Amino acid sequence: MAVTADEPAYDVQIEFTMPAAHNRFWAIPVLGIAVKLILLIPHIIILSVLAHVTALLFLVTWIPVLFGGRYPSWGYALTGGTLRWNAQVAVYLVGFTDRYPPFRLGKAAAGEGPYDVEVDFTVPAAHNRFWAIPAIGILVKLIILIPHIIMLQLFSIAVMVLALVTWIPVLLNGHYPSWGYEFIGGTLRWNTRSTAYFYGLTDRYPPFRLSR
Repeated sequence: MAVTADEPAYDVQIEFTMPAAHNRFWAIPVLGIAVKLILLIPHIIILSVLAHVTALLFLVTWIPVLFGGRYPSWGYALTGGTLRWNAQVAVYLVGFTDRYPPFRLGKAAAGEGPYDVEVDFTVPAAHNRFWAIPAIGILVKLIILIPHIIMLQLFSIAVMVLALVTWIPVLLNGHYPSWGYEFIGGTLRWNTRSTAYFYGLTDRYPPFRLSR
């Protein structure tokens, strides 16, 4: 399902840039993914630390929302930046791009070319204080996100199956298949939006769609 002309864009946008060609080396079975995992070790370590930091910050970000109706800017910088970093590492791992992901939470600086996946957040003018009520807000969110959790679990299984064949066109003709961008990229988009909603970056319930 794609967004219609009358429907406003969702508050979390994930855009992919398709390279003109891909390096066939990364599509060599086992070897390509093994080398990538080794190269990504620094990212994996940092993202593991950031995951714990954002979980701890989740214990305090509700305070400015509850009392001021605004999610703190440092929450967008850190939590949103961690989601952006995760997405960039994920697309490199699955083969959307051959460009090694940058070590940064924010977007590309002025004069620096954007990475092949960019994650943008629209900051609402105000946030609903209900979601910041201790225990209640997070419990309700978990309940209403159950359909998304189920769908994402199913899609994640499908992604793992598709990952077993996406290397074939890359190895044969140097091009990642467009359906890989649509389904695997769409699953990443859906997961990022659901996570952003859970962490309170937006109050808009995430859409049930892989597309923009």
